[in-house]
Amino acid sequence: FRFLVGFILIGLISMPFYLYYKQQVKNRWLELDKLTAVNKERQRISYDLHDDLGSSLTSIAMNAEIIKHKKVVDLNFNKELEDIRNKVLTMGGLVERQIELAVEAFTTGNMELAELVIKQDNQVDALEMAIDLECTQILALRQPTAFDLRLLITVIKVIHEIERIGDK
Repeated sequence: FRFLVGFILIGLISMPFYLYYKQQVKNRWLELDKLTAVNKERQRISYDLHDDLGSSLTSIAMNAEIIKHKKVVDLNFNKELEDIRNKVLTMGGLVERQIELAVEAFTTGNMELAELVIKQDNQVDALEMAIDLECTQILALRQPTAFDLRLLITVIKVIHEIERIGDK
Protein backbone atom coordinates (compact mmCIF):
# COMPACT_ATOMS: atom_id res chain seq x y z
CA PHE A 1 0.00 0.00 0.00
CA ARG A 2 2.83 2.43 0.84
CA PHE A 3 4.45 1.63 -2.46
CA LEU A 4 1.24 2.51 -4.29
CA VAL A 5 0.82 5.79 -2.36
CA GLY A 6 4.47 6.68 -3.02
CA PHE A 7 4.07 5.93 -6.69
CA ILE A 8 0.94 8.09 -6.91
CA LEU A 9 2.67 10.97 -5.06
CA ILE A 10 5.66 10.81 -7.39
CA GLY A 11 3.28 10.80 -10.33
CA LEU A 12 1.39 13.81 -9.00
CA ILE A 13 4.58 15.72 -8.26
CA SER A 14 6.15 14.97 -11.62
CA MET A 15 2.98 15.64 -13.66
CA PRO A 16 3.41 19.47 -13.81
CA PHE A 17 7.01 19.03 -14.95
CA TYR A 18 5.93 16.57 -17.60
CA LEU A 19 3.16 18.89 -18.83
CA TYR A 20 5.54 21.88 -18.88
CA TYR A 21 8.14 19.91 -20.84
CA LYS A 22 5.47 18.64 -23.25
CA GLN A 23 4.29 22.24 -23.87
CA GLN A 24 7.86 23.40 -24.44
CA VAL A 25 8.42 20.66 -27.01
CA LYS A 26 5.14 21.55 -28.71
CA ASN A 27 6.14 25.25 -28.82
CA ARG A 28 9.51 24.38 -30.32
CA TRP A 29 7.87 22.29 -33.02
CA LEU A 30 5.51 25.17 -33.81
CA GLU A 31 8.46 27.59 -34.05
CA LEU A 32 10.29 25.16 -36.31
CA ASP A 33 7.21 24.84 -38.52
CA LYS A 34 6.94 28.64 -38.73
CA LEU A 35 10.61 29.02 -39.63
CA THR A 36 10.29 26.32 -42.27
CA ALA A 37 7.24 28.04 -43.76
CA VAL A 38 9.02 31.41 -43.75
CA ASN A 39 12.08 29.96 -45.44
CA LYS A 40 9.93 28.27 -48.10
CA GLU A 41 8.13 31.55 -48.72
CA ARG A 42 11.45 33.38 -49.00
CA GLN A 43 12.65 30.89 -51.57
CA ARG A 44 9.41 31.26 -53.54
CA ILE A 45 9.74 35.04 -53.44
CA SER A 46 13.33 34.92 -54.59
CA TYR A 47 12.20 32.96 -57.67
CA ASP A 48 9.34 35.39 -58.33
CA LEU A 49 11.21 38.68 -57.97
CA HIS A 50 9.74 39.96 -61.22
CA ASP A 51 6.28 39.74 -59.64
CA ASP A 52 4.98 42.92 -57.93
CA LEU A 53 4.15 41.08 -54.72
CA GLY A 54 7.56 39.42 -54.62
CA SER A 55 9.37 42.69 -55.12
CA SER A 56 7.23 44.35 -52.42
CA LEU A 57 7.99 41.61 -49.94
CA THR A 58 11.68 41.81 -50.81
CA SER A 59 11.50 45.54 -50.19
CA ILE A 60 9.91 44.89 -46.80
CA ALA A 61 12.68 42.46 -45.92
CA MET A 62 15.31 44.97 -46.99
CA ASN A 63 13.63 47.71 -44.94
CA ALA A 64 13.65 45.40 -41.92
CA GLU A 65 17.40 44.95 -42.32
CA ILE A 66 17.83 48.73 -42.58
CA ILE A 67 15.83 49.20 -39.37
CA LYS A 68 18.04 46.65 -37.58
CA HIS A 69 21.10 48.58 -38.78
CA LYS A 70 19.49 51.85 -37.67
CA LYS A 71 19.09 50.51 -34.14
CA VAL A 72 22.84 49.89 -34.00
CA VAL A 73 23.47 53.40 -35.36
CA ASP A 74 21.08 54.81 -32.75
CA LEU A 75 23.06 53.11 -30.00
CA ASN A 76 26.24 54.74 -31.31
CA PHE A 77 24.44 58.08 -31.53
CA ASN A 78 23.29 57.74 -27.92
CA LYS A 79 26.86 56.96 -26.88
CA GLU A 80 28.06 60.09 -28.67
CA LEU A 81 25.42 62.21 -26.93
CA GLU A 82 26.38 60.68 -23.58
CA ASP A 83 30.04 61.49 -24.28
CA ILE A 84 29.13 65.11 -25.02
CA ARG A 85 27.06 65.26 -21.84
CA ASN A 86 30.00 63.99 -19.78
CA LYS A 87 32.34 66.54 -21.36
CA VAL A 88 29.93 69.39 -20.63
CA LEU A 89 29.65 68.25 -17.00
CA THR A 90 33.45 68.07 -16.77
CA MET A 91 33.74 71.54 -18.24
CA GLY A 92 31.17 72.89 -15.78
CA GLY A 93 33.05 71.27 -12.91
CA LEU A 94 36.31 72.87 -14.03
CA VAL A 95 34.72 76.32 -14.25
CA GLU A 96 33.07 75.86 -10.86
CA ARG A 97 36.45 74.97 -9.37
CA GLN A 98 38.01 77.98 -11.12
CA ILE A 99 35.45 80.28 -9.52
CA GLU A 100 36.09 78.81 -6.07
CA LEU A 101 39.84 79.19 -6.49
CA ALA A 102 39.49 82.73 -7.86
CA VAL A 103 37.36 83.81 -4.91
CA GLU A 104 39.82 82.22 -2.50
CA ALA A 105 42.78 83.85 -4.29
CA PHE A 106 41.03 87.23 -4.16
CA THR A 107 40.10 87.01 -0.48
CA THR A 108 43.50 85.75 0.65
CA GLY A 109 45.60 87.71 -1.85
CA ASN A 110 47.30 84.49 -3.00
CA MET A 111 48.92 85.26 -6.38
CA GLU A 112 50.02 81.65 -7.01
CA LEU A 113 46.42 80.52 -6.73
CA ALA A 114 45.35 83.28 -9.11
CA GLU A 115 47.95 82.12 -11.65
CA LEU A 116 46.69 78.55 -11.30
CA VAL A 117 43.17 79.74 -12.15
CA ILE A 118 44.51 81.49 -15.25
CA LYS A 119 46.40 78.35 -16.34
CA GLN A 120 43.27 76.20 -15.91
CA ASP A 121 41.47 78.43 -18.39
CA ASN A 122 43.36 76.65 -21.19
CA GLN A 123 41.71 73.37 -20.18
CA VAL A 124 38.27 74.97 -20.32
CA ASP A 125 39.04 76.50 -23.73
CA ALA A 126 40.23 73.12 -25.06
CA LEU A 127 37.09 71.40 -23.77
CA GLU A 128 34.89 74.05 -25.37
CA MET A 129 36.57 73.55 -28.74
CA ALA A 130 36.40 69.74 -28.46
CA ILE A 131 32.71 69.74 -27.52
CA ASP A 132 31.87 72.28 -30.23
CA LEU A 133 33.70 70.18 -32.83
CA GLU A 134 31.97 67.00 -31.70
CA CYS A 135 28.54 68.69 -31.82
CA THR A 136 29.25 70.09 -35.28
CA GLN A 137 30.32 66.67 -36.55
CA ILE A 138 27.16 65.06 -35.18
CA LEU A 139 25.03 67.78 -36.77
CA ALA A 140 26.73 67.24 -40.13
CA LEU A 141 26.92 63.44 -40.12
CA ARG A 142 23.82 62.33 -38.19
CA GLN A 143 21.44 65.13 -39.17
CA PRO A 144 19.50 64.91 -35.89
CA THR A 145 15.90 66.02 -35.63
CA ALA A 146 13.54 67.31 -32.93
CA PHE A 147 14.84 66.74 -29.39
CA ASP A 148 18.35 65.69 -30.41
CA LEU A 149 18.77 68.76 -32.63
CA ARG A 150 17.57 71.08 -29.87
CA LEU A 151 19.87 69.35 -27.42
CA LEU A 152 22.96 69.81 -29.61
CA ILE A 153 22.18 73.46 -30.34
CA THR A 154 21.64 74.09 -26.62
CA VAL A 155 24.93 72.38 -25.78
CA ILE A 156 26.77 74.60 -28.27
CA LYS A 157 25.24 77.71 -26.71
CA VAL A 158 25.77 76.56 -23.13
CA ILE A 159 29.44 75.65 -23.56
CA HIS A 160 30.09 79.11 -24.96
CA GLU A 161 28.48 80.66 -21.89
CA ILE A 162 30.32 78.32 -19.51
CA GLU A 163 33.60 79.26 -21.18
CA ARG A 164 32.79 82.96 -20.78
CA ILE A 165 32.07 82.40 -17.09
CA GLY A 166 35.46 80.71 -16.77
CA ASP A 167 37.17 83.66 -18.46
CA LYS A 168 35.76 86.17 -15.98
